[in-house]
Amino acid sequence: MSKKILLISFLMLYLLGGSTQAQSDQTIEFGLKGGINLNKLVASQSGWQSEDLRLGLVAGAYLQINFNNVYIQPEFLFSQKGGNMRATNALGQSEDLRRTLGTADIPVMVGLRVFRVFRMHAGPVLSFPIGGNQSEADPSDSYDDSINDFVLGYQAGIGLDIKRLRLGLRYEGNLSKLGDELPGGVRTDDRISTFQFTVGYQLL
Repeated sequence: MSKKILLISFLMLYLLGGSTQAQSDQTIEFGLKGGINLNKLVASQSGWQSEDLRLGLVAGAYLQINFNNVYIQPEFLFSQKGGNMRATNALGQSEDLRRTLGTADIPVMVGLRVFRVFRMHAGPVLSFPIGGNQSEADPSDSYDDSINDFVLGYQAGIGLDIKRLRLGLRYEGNLSKLGDELPGGVRTDDRISTFQFTVGYQLL
């Protein structure tokens, strides 16, 4: 865990502070952002179906490096993810499973500014799970231990700038699986589908 925290801290400092030596024709913007995630688990285990969207919070900081109408925007975010699944057993009874996951996310967006106030962007996101649990788990099984050290994904979205306010709407998906399998045979390689709405504020 300590190595994971050190790696996350290093990447955060590099992304948010390592681009200050920009050329004079570039402009740099720094700010804070926060909002909500609407999450849905894409079940990988046969017989399980994803349930309704699950609400989570997201908050962090961003650095935007502008090249005229094109920009690069690395971010560092703490995000709540997860979802609910349901299955029917051999007796016809419903079984519910709830999984929650906290992640430290580092998305790097490449975007295009339209009419100075509208933005379109897309790019990769690297997520570091920092804690997870599930309901109805066998006491001998550890959902947290079965999760991979990092998950590769992607984000794409749009934004609107109103003076110093930064409104954003994104979709996030996973390119790699979250985990493997618990000792009891319950698979944890589900993928998370997320709609994210944020409000940011430009500080610099």
